[in-house]
Amino acid sequence: HGQAPKGQGDAVLVRYDGETGTLTETLRFGSSVEDLPMGLVRDALGLWVGYRRFAGRFMGSLGHELVHLNAQDVVIDRLAAQSEAGFGVIDFSVTHTGDPVLLGVGADDESQSYALRVHHRNGSLGPFMPGARAGITQVRALSCGSAGCAVAGQVLQEGDAGQELGVMGFVHLFTPQLQAGPR
Repeated sequence: HGQAPKGQGDAVLVRYDGETGTLTETLRFGSSVEDLPMGLVRDALGLWVGYRRFAGRFMGSLGHELVHLNAQDVVIDRLAAQSEAGFGVIDFSVTHTGDPVLLGVGADDESQSYALRVHHRNGSLGPFMPGARAGITQVRALSCGSAGCAVAGQVLQEGDAGQELGVMGFVHLFTPQLQAGPR
């Protein structure tokens, strides 16, 4: 859309006119490395854009960045963190109090369990709040609202001898304080 890339790949926010469907603007986020989008989250102040940073397609994760834009697309806040061993960020959401929450998987964990972490405004990440462990857990998405947060994914379970793996979807619910709720 007429903008030079900032790196090997960038996160791009494209806006379209709701009535005509025509492109109105493109905002490009990124750095000198490869940046892959995680998603968008709307809150009372505007829009959060999240993306992960990689040294290259096969080189590994460098971390992530969350950019908070107001209604005029002015940056309110930028939250970035380096990659940490044992926690690979795959999605994010924002709680009803405006705190960004990260959903990640345990990179070195044989059972591939997941964890939630709050991304504090000072740039630090809160403690691991582990999710369930049940077979090989593949988390896909995180969503938060006033009633709490929900994690959705699937669990791969080995069947009886000689059978293929079984796939079972799940949703885990958390209270607004990110404590595990009823399942």
